[in-house]
Amino acid sequence: MPSSHAHDLIRLYAPEKFPGLIESNDADLRNQAGETIAVLYEIAREINSIFADPPESLLMTLDKKANESVKYKGKKEKRIQRATFREIYNSFEEGTNPDITIKFAREVLEISSWTSRLYYNDFSNLLGAGMNVHLKDNAFLRSVFNLDDAAAGDNQQAKGNRFERQLANKAAFKLRTQALQKTRDNKVTRTRHED
Repeated sequence: MPSSHAHDLIRLYAPEKFPGLIESNDADLRNQAGETIAVLYEIAREINSIFADPPESLLMTLDKKANESVKYKGKKEKRIQRATFREIYNSFEEGTNPDITIKFAREVLEISSWTSRLYYNDFSNLLGAGMNVHLKDNAFLRSVFNLDDAAAGDNQQAKGNRFERQLANKAAFKLRTQALQKTRDNKVTRTRHED
């Protein structure tokens, strides 16, 4: 994105549109607007360092939403909103980024920027419960999150090991069943001889 375009986006939309969206009655819209502000400033900071500090009015709005406690909102809604806006506010004040670790299969996905968090949330909403399977096997998703392709070979090896484990378990189960059967037969013959 050209620096002039990022500058124009922030100058036009951040002061005017986003505070209105942050004050919306819809919790998802509020949280998404806050995350969008964080993504915009993150991208703009990468392009030009003059965007390091957002306006004071925006910081006050973020702080207000991070500490808001009103009775007409549900507990879960308030908890999610406070956590989201607290994280956004801290990213502006302290320069911290989201730090999320997602474990899938035998790999770990580290999310350490607002942009990658936005990508992960969007793909997760789209793919639902299949997100971990796609992270493991989908080449496009692996490239989006900069995951190496070394795990593909490990996956095939793990499947081979699983098959071998199943064979070993079946053999052990068969031996155990035979031993239990002999024990039962001995009990039956002992009870017959005692009678």
